[in-house]
Amino acid sequence: MGVEPDNEFASDDELKSLLERWVVPGPSRVLDKRIATSFQQEFSGADGLSQSVLLPQRREEVVLMKFCTRCEEEFADKFSFCPVDGSPLTTVEVKEPVRQDEPSWTVSHEETSPTVESNGSHRNQPSNQPIIPSVPPRPTPAPVFAATSALALRDEYHLTFLDDAGLGSRLTHELRDVAHEYELTWPEFKRDPFGFTKRTFIGYGQMLRKVLANKNVLMAIGGAVLAIVVLVGAVMLMERSQSTKTPKVGLIGFSILAAGLLVALFSTWLGRDRGAAVMGAEPSDSRSVVIAMVASFVFLFTILGVILGMDYRNRQQQQLLAQNEQEVVDQLLDIPDEQPTPEPGTAGLNKGNGGGSKPKPERAAGGGGGGREEAKPASFGKPPQASLDIPQVVAPDPKPPKITNPSLPVAATVVADPMLVPPDARVLPYGDYKSKSTDPSSGTGTGNGIGTGQGGGIGPGEGGGLGPGRGGNIGGGDRNDGGGGPGGGGGGDYSKIFTGKEVTSKARLISKPEPQYTEDARRNQIVGTVVLKVVFSSSGTVTNIRTVSGLPYGLTERAIAAARLIKFVPATKDGHQVSMWMQLEYNFNLY
Repeated sequence: MGVEPDNEFASDDELKSLLERWVVPGPSRVLDKRIATSFQQEFSGADGLSQSVLLPQRREEVVLMKFCTRCEEEFADKFSFCPVDGSPLTTVEVKEPVRQDEPSWTVSHEETSPTVESNGSHRNQPSNQPIIPSVPPRPTPAPVFAATSALALRDEYHLTFLDDAGLGSRLTHELRDVAHEYELTWPEFKRDPFGFTKRTFIGYGQMLRKVLANKNVLMAIGGAVLAIVVLVGAVMLMERSQSTKTPKVGLIGFSILAAGLLVALFSTWLGRDRGAAVMGAEPSDSRSVVIAMVASFVFLFTILGVILGMDYRNRQQQQLLAQNEQEVVDQLLDIPDEQPTPEPGTAGLNKGNGGGSKPKPERAAGGGGGGREEAKPASFGKPPQASLDIPQVVAPDPKPPKITNPSLPVAATVVADPMLVPPDARVLPYGDYKSKSTDPSSGTGTGNGIGTGQGGGIGPGEGGGLGPGRGGNIGGGDRNDGGGGPGGGGGGDYSKIFTGKEVTSKARLISKPEPQYTEDARRNQIVGTVVLKVVFSSSGTVTNIRTVSGLPYGLTERAIAAARLIKFVPATKDGHQVSMWMQLEYNFNLY
């Protein structure tokens, strides 16, 4: 294709200005760094370049050793005599081979006459011919690199001590290297993010496959997974087990096994043979394997400690809830107060030695009390009409209300045997026949009676009877309708509650049913002892049950229910059956 005259060409000035504006791009620093790194990796094994300023210096120290010809041991250079047998030490001699002088060749590159100089004789040749030296024939030596020729002549035995840096300094050094590598790869990532990410994943994937190809690595991973599975299984077993003995045995066994493994590992690590393999690992990796296993055990024991801590915290919360529940149970249980000791003598306000309306002689027992929560003590007065058959409708009152023309008048009564509490014809208001107060008052008790007790009776007892005791009638203790005719002179000394030292013969058990576990207590693995203070009454029943120490989740109630079912022969004193205090203990254990 020819150039037509009409074609337009750029002028020389335009081309010159364009060339002046063009800037030559500088070489990439990343490429320079890669070339330098490749150069270092290529020649890092050459001994001759180990002292080069371009390569990082190795921290090595060469120590001259001395040899004992008698015990054939080597010692440091500072020893002159053998520390074992006292023989003089000899230094290992260095035998350097005899070096022959080699001819030095000097090649001069000239355009007209290249020349070669030798330390031997030579002849002058024309300027257009090269000078060839006359060298005597000798065997051609094996090629030796200049970098290693200096070290090849040394036959001495030396120990090399590597400078062992600490874990922190090594970790810092590695982190700096990683940061420097990422700094070098950052430009490449900005240039091609997707390609760089792809190559990174491929490279790390190949590295992971290479690591997993090692049998020891697979064994270590499998052991770690197995340990975690065993730990999880142990925790689940402790949660689902209904016995407290099994988790304790499991924890003790696991602790003994772990402690034994740790002792074995430390013994191997701290033994004399530091190059021995640990758990099948390579000798060079034994220390790393020991550190990894110790870290694994620390992790497992940390988890175990957290589990035990949480369990301890739950137990503390359960105990707190149990205490609150026990307080509520104590408030709900109707435990009667201990009654004062009745006066000695036959029960009743009549004259005689009988015990009541029954034909067969039998000791009367019981009592009552009341009051209207007044500040003043109960006033003196007579007891109202006594009856064991007519229900009490109106309780006695020192200040009865005045009712004009009542349509159905009802007299006040007490629950007592009429033969023991005869009618009193004196014109006196109702009151406590033992009081010395003359100011009309029903007393500080409750229940609309008179006195300091509870109920519609008179006195410090509980119920509609008279005097100390419970349930009605008179005589002290729990209610019992007596017989043998009228009686009087006091409340009866054999009706009080005696201790074990005061009775002639103690109560004898016939049967003692054991309480049953509740589901809540079994689920929460509650164990312990419930202590109850009870009265084995003269009537053959268990009364006055009090809780000395209880357990939560219904175990205290189960113990009280079991105590009520006890069958026994009452205690006796001077031939009379009497009541006595007893302490019962119920053990709750999970097997």
